[in-house]
Amino acid sequence: MTLLLSYFVGFFGADRFYLGKKRSGFWKLVTLGGVGYWWLFDLVLTLIGRQRDVAGLRLQGYEKHKWTVWIVAGSLFGGSTIAGLIGAGWAIATGADSTSVSAPMTLLAFPLAGVIAVLAFRYRRRGAGVTSVKGVAHPADPVPPKIRTHVDKLAALRQEYVLHAAAGTYAAAPFVGEIDSIVQNVSELFRRLTSRSDAAQRAYAVTEYDDVLAQLAAALDRDYLLDVLANPRLWDNPEERVAGVHGALLAVDRQVVENIRQVNADRGLEFQVSVEGIRDMR
Repeated sequence: MTLLLSYFVGFFGADRFYLGKKRSGFWKLVTLGGVGYWWLFDLVLTLIGRQRDVAGLRLQGYEKHKWTVWIVAGSLFGGSTIAGLIGAGWAIATGADSTSVSAPMTLLAFPLAGVIAVLAFRYRRRGAGVTSVKGVAHPADPVPPKIRTHVDKLAALRQEYVLHAAAGTYAAAPFVGEIDSIVQNVSELFRRLTSRSDAAQRAYAVTEYDDVLAQLAAALDRDYLLDVLANPRLWDNPEERVAGVHGALLAVDRQVVENIRQVNADRGLEFQVSVEGIRDMR
């Protein structure tokens, strides 16, 4: 979304307003994207994954969508370049005015870009098609569907807390980083539990975190903590309620990290035995 806003309406600072950067968004608006230079700078910054929101955090979804974004952007650029070269060659060969062929060549850029994008996607899928010994492709997402639902819910709630923090609700700011940490650590835990030897631990982790993450997302949602932050005068002891949910977040995050360490310890023990055997052979 940030990339689309940056490309199409970045001259008016829409991407910066979307990220909560109201002051810089205003200056980008009045300067029409810094006479184009600021527009280009923000566009490239978002393309390479270096853009950040008002809380200083990197944008979610970059790792997931960067291939698609780069393929589409590269295809449009490549299609336009090829169409321009064809148009220039046609103008030289026929002696026609270059402006008379610019419109048809511009239209030609779109089907060319589509062809390039399709070929790039097919090449990417072929290159990513790593299979196991039995020829069955590994799943792209190591996070089980039940857990993925909760992780996506937390990621969506994270944006709500960013908006509250940008609006001046400073109590919301710490939750942004904590939600990010839980989302990343839960994903990392299940990424490390993908081997067959980890099947029992993985099943146990799904059962445990399905319930925990569901309760955590409910506590962070609009029916409770978001409403406490937005309307503290309507709740008794709002500070204690905020502190309670924040403590629960920290506790869950610590538990996830501890589980990752346990997985690493089990795996490290296996390798340690192997290494000791190799040393004895030497």
